[in-house]
Amino acid sequence: MKTTRKILATVLALSMVFALGAFSAGAANDLTIRVNARVVTFPDAQPYVNSDSRTMIPVRFVAEALGAYVDYSGTYKVVGIYCDTLSADEIATLRALDYTQPEFAIGYEEAKERNNSSTLAFFYGTDRASFTDYANAREHLYALNRFGTYYMGGKTVSFDNADDFYAAVVDEAKSCVNYQSERVSVEFITDTSCIYQSDSIDDLTTAVRGIAKVHLNVKPTKLEGYETAKLVELGFTQLYANADMYIPVDVHMNTQSGYTINVHTIVPAGAATPASAHAD
Repeated sequence: MKTTRKILATVLALSMVFALGAFSAGAANDLTIRVNARVVTFPDAQPYVNSDSRTMIPVRFVAEALGAYVDYSGTYKVVGIYCDTLSADEIATLRALDYTQPEFAIGYEEAKERNNSSTLAFFYGTDRASFTDYANAREHLYALNRFGTYYMGGKTVSFDNADDFYAAVVDEAKSCVNYQSERVSVEFITDTSCIYQSDSIDDLTTAVRGIAKVHLNVKPTKLEGYETAKLVELGFTQLYANADMYIPVDVHMNTQSGYTINVHTIVPAGAATPASAHAD
């Protein structure tokens, strides 16, 4: 069941205008909201009807109640609602992990010695501290213009907007990581909620963060050499037959204009976990 459709249906049915922060002074706070005959209790900001006769309710409460993940970028003044492939709990877990770097990346400290303030501001923003949370890093990624010709799936592709571009990058990351044989299956579980610009002074790579799910149908010793190498690259240090295994992974994708969009570097973002730690 798609949470996105549920949220859109709610918006259309109730004609609500969502508000994130505190509501205006003097607004009526005695409005009661019922869903399926049950009164909804709002923990902080309360719903009200404004003077253009619109019902105002907190976006975070409604979205989270419907299973979505909500964040807010104070730097870019953007509310993000994510409810695609990854669950809200998975997104929260993935975003809590440290960023990783693609191979040969030039980090912020080294970049300060090589570039001027204008260049640094373009890649890092005027406030370096703003990149301490995922929302800002992701919105900064979307702010990077992507123009020119790209090659994906053996053909030339052009994009009209960043949303389509990064959605395609995520799909390409999935296709590059996914693998299926009679011995092992690998599935990269991800969406655009956890992509980010790595802490490097370039716009050549995009980190697609997700969860690699692996299932072995045979004993690890029965795997082909290249299959074992693939699992080691993803970060698995222990393998078990007839069991699902999971690990958070960053797939840094080459996204330079004029080149093929493909995997630049695969970096484990955390430790592997057994199936018991995940709900299918």
